[in-house]
Amino acid sequence: MTNSEDTQNTPENAKKDGILVKTKAGHYVPIHPVDILYIEADRDYTIISTTKENYFKTIRIGELHEKLDSNLFLRVHQSYVINKNKIEAIHGNHVLVSGIEIPISRTYKDAFLSHYQRI
Repeated sequence: MTNSEDTQNTPENAKKDGILVKTKAGHYVPIHPVDILYIEADRDYTIISTTKENYFKTIRIGELHEKLDSNLFLRVHQSYVINKNKIEAIHGNHVLVSGIEIPISRTYKDAFLSHYQRI
């Protein structure tokens, strides 16, 4: 897996074009929203898990979530945002995304479940 460092995007560009990250090799690569599986907060970094690899960005998870399309990305936990199109199953207080069990916290559970009741 490739680790990446932080760059900046405007919210409009992130929703449309994706998030630009800088790799350890110094190259800038876009991460397109459709390729994002989930986003996880980890201390000083946010880990963006994609279909290909993980990228590390120095941005708060809430700030990154605000830059992404709220119709595609759902907050399910203080430490997790998921791509709703990548959900494989929901069971109990967990959601399965690409084989990874992600917790759904009490704080976000009602909003998460109500999103699916609206559809």
